[in-house]
Amino acid sequence: MTLVIVFFLATVAMIGFNVVYRHATYKYNKQGGGQQKPKILQVPSMIVNAVLALIAILSLVFTSVVTPSGGQIALMDRVYACSPIEDGRNVALEGECGRQAEIIMPGFHFSPFIRVVNHISFEDMVEIEDGTYATLTARDGIKLEEGQVAARPWLIGGQTFKNENGEEVTGDMLDASFFLTKGMGRKGPQTTVLTPGRYPVNTYLWEVDYSNSSNHRTSVPPGFVGVVKSAIDDAVVPAFMQNAGKKITCGEDVAIEKDLGQLRAVIVPVGCRGVWNKPLGAGEYFLNTKVYTVTQVDTRVQNWTYKGGYTRKTIDLKAEEDGSIKQEASQEVVDMDKDSAGDAIIVKVEGWTVYQELRIQARVQPTDAPLMVAAVGNLHEVEDRIITPQVRSVLRNVGGSRISVKNRAAYDEAESVVNALKARLELLKDPDTDVGQTDEQRANEVASLEKNISSYVMPDPNKEVTRPTQVLDFQNEREAIETLVAKNVGIIGQEAGIDIVSVTLGNTDLPPELLVARKVEQLSGQLRNAYVQKRTAQAQRQATEAAKARADQQGELVKAQIGVETSKLGIQQRENEGSAERRYMEEQAKGQEAQANVLGKDRVAMLRGLEMVISHPEFLTGLKLPNTMVFGSDGLEGPAAILGGTKLFGSSDIK
Repeated sequence: MTLVIVFFLATVAMIGFNVVYRHATYKYNKQGGGQQKPKILQVPSMIVNAVLALIAILSLVFTSVVTPSGGQIALMDRVYACSPIEDGRNVALEGECGRQAEIIMPGFHFSPFIRVVNHISFEDMVEIEDGTYATLTARDGIKLEEGQVAARPWLIGGQTFKNENGEEVTGDMLDASFFLTKGMGRKGPQTTVLTPGRYPVNTYLWEVDYSNSSNHRTSVPPGFVGVVKSAIDDAVVPAFMQNAGKKITCGEDVAIEKDLGQLRAVIVPVGCRGVWNKPLGAGEYFLNTKVYTVTQVDTRVQNWTYKGGYTRKTIDLKAEEDGSIKQEASQEVVDMDKDSAGDAIIVKVEGWTVYQELRIQARVQPTDAPLMVAAVGNLHEVEDRIITPQVRSVLRNVGGSRISVKNRAAYDEAESVVNALKARLELLKDPDTDVGQTDEQRANEVASLEKNISSYVMPDPNKEVTRPTQVLDFQNEREAIETLVAKNVGIIGQEAGIDIVSVTLGNTDLPPELLVARKVEQLSGQLRNAYVQKRTAQAQRQATEAAKARADQQGELVKAQIGVETSKLGIQQRENEGSAERRYMEEQAKGQEAQANVLGKDRVAMLRGLEMVISHPEFLTGLKLPNTMVFGSDGLEGPAAILGGTKLFGSSDIK
């Protein structure tokens, strides 16, 4: 204001000086110039005018120039030469008194007497740090629509769009003048946020909040989706979604009612008030959390375990030295793991209590995430309120219903009976075991057992049967139990928008009393096998010792063996010679018999005698033979008579 006064005083002084100077000059010239010049005429007028002009110019410059620095803007509050604000607004437009919508950007700006008619103030631009955002609240504008908690979003920067009157306009909504006129901006909280950067914000219109600790970007990590719940009805798809800027229509008629069985809820198209039917993918988003609530849903495979929370009881068996079996009972507390979905599931089967541990692997399909959030809130709620109660119910129903399995249990039971019979038979056949029976009784029982074993018909273990669930099925038919539970839990998962990947039975805690009989049978079998192995080892040891003794007497054994072999060879030789002689005699007898049949037995005998004499002439030595021999008609009677006297033939040989 001081500069304005100086400017006016300098201007008035310059004008007054020139008027007085001209009047003095005129008067002096009229008098003929002979008199002494007035003092005012003695001062050079150009110098005075120059000084006064400089003062006026400087005063004008300082009242008409505004130069905000690079990081500042100038705000104007008009005081003079203006009209009152219309329509009850808080921010003045051009020509109106009050806080102006117009701002002065950094740089040199000249406007005559701008500083005279306005109060000028400088403010730093709004700077948003990386990873954060600032919310905006408009102090002026059109009243918010009924039911809206914030104004519909708009894009920052110069944009061309249709305003609420359907007029196509171009401008920047951060520009207060455009916001209050053609932009038809709404008063109150804005959905649009300022993302990281520097902005020239007219704080007469905008209240900027970037100090809130929650004003951080929304991160949706890989393996997750973000389900958005909006508090407003928008006119277009928001900038952070696909098809941004696309015009949409909201209302009750566009709501989508979905019912999967376990889940039932209403979802809406993107941009409308409610839970949007399409989630955000993995990424970073700057969105107003006062308007949009984002629930992250894990779409990776989840492991839900039901484990612990019971006391495990056991009965151990111990074999004593006398062969008896002793039972020892013990118990152990199994605590529930802190990461488990729940404790082990209690199942009642045939009046027995079974603690069954279980693990479920499941995942949420991204397309089903909005319905899950709208119906129950989040994945943890689905687990607690739907999956866990239903899984417990399914497993209990399996324990109290019928099950289709291979006929393995009947086969195992029959096999156990047959093994018991075989064990008894083996005991009876062992001559060293005293069973307290006579030999006849023992033989009768052996025969009876052999008959029973051979005629026992074993069930077909591969035949499928449907029967009531048995308590030992949780140990012996785990695969069938898992399949049945997985089928039923899978149906429940589909009704809850969850894919059940697998169901696996964990540890099964059966009543120890049920397992004693089997343990006794197993231990007895092991003792029996140990006895058999002991006897086998003893026999092997005896055989080894005998082999060692034979090795020590190897020389004598070889000699004896050779003698045995020699004896066997001699016997074989004699047998062969006797056989040959027998065949020779038989053939000779056959020849003699043939000769006798032709010549007669007497003549054959004579021929044999002659052959003997011829082959043994020494028989004739010393014999007195007649000088003259007379032969009969037969020709051989004479020689026969001579030979008969030699006693070479018996009386029976020659007739």
